Parts: sequence; C-alpha cells; structure tokens
Amino acid sequence: MDLHDLTDELAAHIRTVADFPRAGVSFKDLTPLLENPDAYLRLCTALEHKASSFKTSKVVAIESRGFLFAAPTALALKCPLLLARKPGKLPNETFSRHFALEYDQSTIHLQRNSGISEGDRVVILDDLVATGGTALAVADIVHQDFAVPKENILIMSLIDLPTLGGSARFNDAGFEFTALIKL
Repeated sequence: MDLHDLTDELAAHIRTVADFPRAGVSFKDLTPLLENPDAYLRLCTALEHKASSFKTSKVVAIESRGFLFAAPTALALKCPLLLARKPGKLPNETFSRHFALEYDQSTIHLQRNSGISEGDRVVILDDLVATGGTALAVADIVHQDFAVPKENILIMSLIDLPTLGGSARFNDAGFEFTALIKL
C-alpha cells in the first residue's frame, strides 16, 4: 500500500464532531482509528518510518493524545520517550512555555532532566496540528533550553489542519514539519 492509499484509509477512520469542546470547533475524533487495530498498526508503522528516516534519537510526546502515537514510535526505534505535559503533571524541575491554542491559553512543560543534548535528533510528536501553539512551544523548549539546533528537530503529527496555520508557523520559525494526513 502506498502512502496516498494509507492516508486515505487513515482519514476514513477520523470522525469530525461539530461544536466540541466549544461552539465553532470541529473536533477530530481519533477513537475510530484506535478501535481498529489494523489501521492503528499501519499508522504507527508509517510514523516509525518517518522518524527513522530522520535518524531520531529522542521522541517527545505531547500530552495527551500524542502519547498514543509517540510511545509505539519511540519503542520501535528504541529511543527514549520524553513527555511534554500540562502544569503540575511532572515531578521534577521543568522548562515551560505559555502559548495560545485555537480556543484557549495553556502552558506546556518538559523536565529539565530529560537527557536531551544538543547533538540529539528530536522528533516532537502529536496527534494533530491546528494553530501549532503546543508543538511550537515544545520545539522552542528543545531548541532554546536544550540547545538542539532547529535542523535537528522534526515536528510530526498524524493530522495537519493547514487552514488554521500551524504548519506555516513551524516553517516561519525554521522547524521542519511532516504530517500523514491533511484535512
């Protein structure tokens, strides 16, 4: 199966829920994809191949749906899995960034003792990119606080919603980005 066929197959397992969690938001429900073991496995394999071709040494998972895709990717690549989490969820000192979401404000944290060094090749993995605020905040932490060069950081997601501008923000900031599906 080629990537285009896979993209179409995976997109068929994504349900759009209008006005959730707020009026005007079109929520992308991934539960049908997760409930189909064959589709989920093909998705994880595709993410693994993309991360492998980047020569990834660390995978950063963005809370919370990103955990579902980053964990199998890191495991398949035998790379450390690092967690980017909301406030109060990590036990050690953290680096943090405040950012805007498409319908709210938030903060994301990454533990200072994560073991990221400037020579690492880091994949930041989330389920979906809308305005890009969360992934860009994590990329800024990896770049600025851990001194990883931008060319050694890949932001990766299952879904890109390009009309909301997130992927363009990554390019404008100098970060590489890839997604399996554009909706």
